[in-house]
Amino acid sequence: MASGAQVQRAESIIGYKFTSTDYLRQALTAAGAEWKHSDGNRALAQIGAHWFDTLLTILLWRSGASKVNKAKWRIDFTRKDHFTFAAKRTGISECIKYSPDHGAESPTVFRYAINAIIGAVLLDTKAHSISTTLGVITRVGFAVMDDFIQPHAPELSVLPTANVVELLDNDQDMIDPIFDSALEFLPSIPETDQMSPDLERSVHPQGEVQLIYDDLPATIAMLDSQVSIDGLSSNLDYTGVITTESRLLDSNAGTSSTRTTPIQDSPSMSSLALCPSRLPRATITTKSTHPQGGDKEMGKHKSAPYASIPDAAIQKFITKERAKCSSQHLPPPEETYLTPEIQNAFREPIHESIKPLLPLLITIGSPDVILSLRGMICNARAQPSFHSCRLQDGLSQAKRYTLIERLEHSASTIQLMRWYHIYELFRDCGGPNTVSSSGYANSTPASFLMGQKCLGNPVHHSDARVSKTMMKDIFPDIDHNTEEYRRQFRKIKRVRKLGQRLHTLIEKFGKGVLGLMVGQNSSGDFDILVSDTTLFNLTGGAFARFISLLESSQGESLRNFGQAVWGVLEPVLFGMLSEGTVFHIEMVNTEDILRQAKGSPGLLELIR
Repeated sequence: MASGAQVQRAESIIGYKFTSTDYLRQALTAAGAEWKHSDGNRALAQIGAHWFDTLLTILLWRSGASKVNKAKWRIDFTRKDHFTFAAKRTGISECIKYSPDHGAESPTVFRYAINAIIGAVLLDTKAHSISTTLGVITRVGFAVMDDFIQPHAPELSVLPTANVVELLDNDQDMIDPIFDSALEFLPSIPETDQMSPDLERSVHPQGEVQLIYDDLPATIAMLDSQVSIDGLSSNLDYTGVITTESRLLDSNAGTSSTRTTPIQDSPSMSSLALCPSRLPRATITTKSTHPQGGDKEMGKHKSAPYASIPDAAIQKFITKERAKCSSQHLPPPEETYLTPEIQNAFREPIHESIKPLLPLLITIGSPDVILSLRGMICNARAQPSFHSCRLQDGLSQAKRYTLIERLEHSASTIQLMRWYHIYELFRDCGGPNTVSSSGYANSTPASFLMGQKCLGNPVHHSDARVSKTMMKDIFPDIDHNTEEYRRQFRKIKRVRKLGQRLHTLIEKFGKGVLGLMVGQNSSGDFDILVSDTTLFNLTGGAFARFISLLESSQGESLRNFGQAVWGVLEPVLFGMLSEGTVFHIEMVNTEDILRQAKGSPGLLELIR
């Protein structure tokens, strides 16, 4: 790991004395620097990035800024080049133990190290975690704001507040008194992607802590609140548990699952308020140290990995998204939701039935979808018939089924309402607990009926029994020997299967996920662009693969956006719209929505 001299210098730079230097040693050890601990500081970097994101969220929340401005600041705060400036300017770059394979000039290595240092401080402090880690963030980031370096540093927005205590400590007991000074924000700095070759290094002495803290919010913008790390893909499942998949940069190297083991008791990480982030899922290409390596990598980058996707509309969509990501300093689509698995699915679908759903893997939750969702909400206000079809608790199966059939022939704008009624009907009729839904014919010894012989698939038999029970409740007067009975029986089985698949989507990604699947049809009407037939005709394996691709590529993002969308959809679907209450998304300009990139924090803020 990092040497004792490197640790001491790092402590001097950040102005914090560690109780145990084990955390800092690991934070200063780059991935691949040691064979036995090939992951290096990756785990600490993830902790530090999430903790910084939490602090940034608190600042934005307490600032009282509008949602549009919050989204703009988040874009500014997630620029990638700040870590390189901070690491070189303060001297952190000289405290890192680098990997001989990856080199010492990688911006990703600097990002790892600074995030890991923040995480190390958090784990080392048993109390006053916010004040201490804020101090470290400030000391690392402040040096970039010196006057002589301003022509080479990125331009940053300014938070609209005059006192960090008002943002972080309404009760005056959350942070140390050293933060009680007024904040004089620095002016904007011209943006450039290059750093002056004669950039000097400077380490602020301990006595300058007060001055540095005075510029806290401006310097916090130095650091990126997201984890953008070579070979690391990170997801948060809907329970809040962090799961990671680590891959080494070298394609010939094996994977490692080495974890960081704290040396001492640390604060509970489950209490951290993890903000939704647009987390990269692939290695960010950096300039190679090989004489021709850089050109090779640039060549690979120019040949877009999605070029083999046959759908021209999808290629056009991805091209636009790449341009937006580039202008907003966000990871491109192939580092987030356009994973290699999805690209392969377009080239070699596992089954013909999944082909109609493949575009949805790319467009679900996109700015165009959010724009269509806004149109649906506005139409719902203008349609008197919408209220009569609203969702209601306690509806009988017969009444709900009647609404489903009625909505099938109604305006396309309220087809989303029909899907939610189908979902509720499925839940009312046993939901996932039936044998046909769970796939288990016998779950306990008592469920094995001894002496009873019945040919055929027990799952199909169970499905038929549930459907027959529904027929009795919904159509009690139809003779089961008639053709009308058989026709309605087939329709009910179809509705149940559709409800089962909608239930799977909702259970996995939240109730609002169906609202992320809307769009405009060829007639210009707002509608669900996935037909009942498309979902119904999917084989079981193809549908499971579709869910798996959604989860692995954008599961966390879908849950975050779905939760925000449900906050808007719920009052619409339950008929609780009032003239005096207008949602924020209804007032946002079309251009402001389409300007955002899919999955970006800015787009999420427009919905909330």
